[in-house]
Amino acid sequence: MITNSHAAFNPKLIKDKLKTGGYFISQQVGALNNYSLSHFFDSDYVPAYPDNTLLKTVADFQNLGFEILLAKEAQPSMTFFDIGAIIYYVSIIPWEFPDFSVDHCLSLLITAYSTRSINSK
Repeated sequence: MITNSHAAFNPKLIKDKLKTGGYFISQQVGALNNYSLSHFFDSDYVPAYPDNTLLKTVADFQNLGFEILLAKEAQPSMTFFDIGAIIYYVSIIPWEFPDFSVDHCLSLLITAYSTRSINSK
């Protein structure tokens, strides 16, 4: 059994390392993670890894002869209750918010705070 949680992987390498009858179990974050929030801060936002999707990953493994037993995707919504939480959150995942800074996004943060309009999927 090979497991992976959130790290990049190469399906061909997984196939080469896995014994016959083995399992590969993975939990990933896809290209559209936080898309609406990223787009809120940058209307020209493009995901850093746009082809990191469940559909492509499943196809890659099937093309190598894997049987997919379970493949699920979730886009849960998030609600932020204060601006500090948003600032902290976007600062720890810069690949999803590449040009974020408080100075650069101050007017958006003020608008979001005054209208309570930031929710994310």
